[in-house]
Amino acid sequence: MISNYLPHERAETHEWIASPPSFVSGAEIEGNEALPFRPNRTVEDRWRRGSLLSSLEAPSIEVADQAIDEYIAHRLPPIALDAPIGTLGDFWLELARGNGLHRSSIWKGGGHRPKRALIEQCIETALEHDLIFELEQWPDAHAVTSPLIYFRDHGLLRRLLDAHDTVERDAIAKMIEANERTRAERKLVERRQRRDDLSWEGFIIDALRVLASGSAETFVWRRDPDEIDLVLKWCAGPLWGIEVTRGRGAKKPTDGFFEGCRQLGVVDRFVVAPVSVAHVHGGVACLDPVEALARTREELTSLLGR
Repeated sequence: MISNYLPHERAETHEWIASPPSFVSGAEIEGNEALPFRPNRTVEDRWRRGSLLSSLEAPSIEVADQAIDEYIAHRLPPIALDAPIGTLGDFWLELARGNGLHRSSIWKGGGHRPKRALIEQCIETALEHDLIFELEQWPDAHAVTSPLIYFRDHGLLRRLLDAHDTVERDAIAKMIEANERTRAERKLVERRQRRDDLSWEGFIIDALRVLASGSAETFVWRRDPDEIDLVLKWCAGPLWGIEVTRGRGAKKPTDGFFEGCRQLGVVDRFVVAPVSVAHVHGGVACLDPVEALARTREELTSLLGR
């Protein structure tokens, strides 16, 4: 639980998706009648709006963004860095840029950054407030890299990245050469697409790990260029290998995914994509997030019955 959230102000993904829609303040216009606003219970809406109920139940994405911005302005945990090197905004923007990357990569770039010890203290504060989580490397002799860092609230992550991109666009606008502006803006769009991919990846991993917490350990397995996005090590059951994609799931996993599953002895493997795919590639089913959560819940029920 995020310690600076009130308990009723946050919803976990599996709880929110499974809950019946509630009527909250706001209005939708149908003909001449104003109807109470009914929030969506879709995975896409949960990913975009984050975990705050004030955002999830807002009548529009604009109002949802206002709720997130209010939290950023007034309730984001204060993190002290030695002045004048860093500020609260600087750290959180850098942390957002590093979402989905190794912990040791946070604040790697830039000519002026705090000492590593200060950055580590800031990361620990974010972990203590449950605003981010770490995904450890699979434990073996080759896993010498630091864990991956992911945001837990992807509405918050989106707004922080929006703020960062605004700053960068302002800098681009000051460039004299039009061709330089075009090239820089194209790179900005490409980076944002990659960050959205990592946001979706972290969102799905977090949803599955929270649901399985107490019954499974979670890891990432990497041997460049081979990777398994999420390994679920059940306390008494099969080892799961999970690939996460923001695409439509029509392509089969990479050869590296299959090789990783072979090396680890994974017996249950599947892809999680925005939509499920009826056919199976190489024995790997493609599930949408709701189906993946249901499959995880079934495994939990099975473990409890043993």
